[in-house]
Amino acid sequence: MELMNMGNRINAAVEEIIRKFVKNPKFEEEIRKLIGGSIDTSELDREYDGLNFRYI
Repeated sequence: MELMNMGNRINAAVEEIIRKFVKNPKFEEEIRKLIGGSIDTSELDREYDGLNFRYI
């Protein structure tokens, strides 16, 4: 029972930390930079458009 209670407190603390991170504008900005810098779909979009054009 004690371990379960401790687990609940840890989960609540982790949840609080995540909420604070997500509400922080700097965190959001840095995440957007990482996502934008690592995902470039322009080549895939061109390939899709070319394939789509052939089958229409």
